[in-house]
Amino acid sequence: DPVDSVNAFNKLVDTEKVVAVIGTNWSSCNIAMAPIADQKKVPLIGTATSNPKVTVDENGNLHPYSFRIGFIDPFQGKVLASLARNEIKAESAAVIVDIGSDYSTGLSEFFIKQFEESGGKIVARVDAHSGDNDFRAQLSKIAAAKPDVLLIPWIYKDVALIANQARELGIDAVFLGGDGWDSKELITMAGPAMQGGSYT
Repeated sequence: DPVDSVNAFNKLVDTEKVVAVIGTNWSSCNIAMAPIADQKKVPLIGTATSNPKVTVDENGNLHPYSFRIGFIDPFQGKVLASLARNEIKAESAAVIVDIGSDYSTGLSEFFIKQFEESGGKIVARVDAHSGDNDFRAQLSKIAAAKPDVLLIPWIYKDVALIANQARELGIDAVFLGGDGWDSKELITMAGPAMQGGSYT
C-alpha cells in the first residue's frame, strides 16, 4: 500500500534515523516514497520496481534519491513484443490489465505500442482488478478474439488464477508476462496452464 509505505519510510528516517532504505518490490509504493526521499535526502532503492516514475516525476525530472535495481517497463514491453513477433511469430495479441497497478498498466502500454509498431494487431484489451477471484467475464472477450499471445502483466498469484481460467475457457494463446511472474509458486499454482509461457 503506497500510504503505508510512505508512513514506514518516514518512521525509518525520522525515528530510526536510517541513512538509506531498501524496498519496496512495488512500483506504486516507491513512486509515492520518491518525493519524500528527495525531500529528506535519504536514498531509496526499489528492489523490483519497473515503472519509469520510480526515478523520474510526471515531467521527466530526475528523483535524485530514488533508485532501482531492475529493468524498467518500457524495456520489458519492448522485449516481450519482440519475442511475440519475432520468435513466436504472433500476428495478434490480447492484454488483460490490472487497472489498479502502475506496473500492469505501464507494462501493457509499452507492450501494445511496440507490438503494433512491429506490425502486430491488438485484438482485445480488458481491465480487471487484483484481488478478484473470477476473471471469466474478461477472459470470455479474449477467447472470442482468438489471439496468438496473451499478455498477463500481473503478479504471480493473480497470473495463476487468470491462466487456469483462460485455459478452462479454451484460450490456447501463448501467455507472456513481466518480472511479476518470477516465483516458483506460479508453476505450483498454475501447473500445465503455464506450458509454453514466457516472462522477462
